[in-house]
Amino acid sequence: MGWGQQLDTEVLAADLGDFIVGLPAGFLLFLFALWVIIALIARAVAPNDRRTTFFWLTLIFGFVGVWAAAVASPRAPRPPLGRKQVLCLRCMAPQNILESATEMTCWRCGERATTMPPQPGLSGKFAQTRASKPGFLGGLDWSSPFTTRAEPDPPPDDDNRLFR
Repeated sequence: MGWGQQLDTEVLAADLGDFIVGLPAGFLLFLFALWVIIALIARAVAPNDRRTTFFWLTLIFGFVGVWAAAVASPRAPRPPLGRKQVLCLRCMAPQNILESATEMTCWRCGERATTMPPQPGLSGKFAQTRASKPGFLGGLDWSSPFTTRAEPDPPPDDDNRLFR
């Protein structure tokens, strides 16, 4: 194709269709079997909790699914019934404490902290609680964590003025 000539997409699509129709059925069956084998490989290397997901994703997206399944990390297990999971602010270790508990002591570093009550109206992974150090946010209550005490500005330093 030279300069100034346009690509005829209808002819190209017809040629591609003729090419696929012209392939032997055994070769097409081989390609399909290879595609399914690749999806089974992705299922084998995926984390236990998402094997079926990566199988179907590999069937849809091809070889990329095997790579995604190989680098995927398993999800953290859910806390037992009647417990909630909080993170220690000092060492970031997950803690499974009773849902009614308002304080916790970290099993890893020994840090003591209070827990924030779950937010109303949220459930599942969105209703997570947070741990905080005693006196966090200057002793403010958790209902308004973004309000702060107004501190006076420091007096201006006369030696460092730009304009006199």
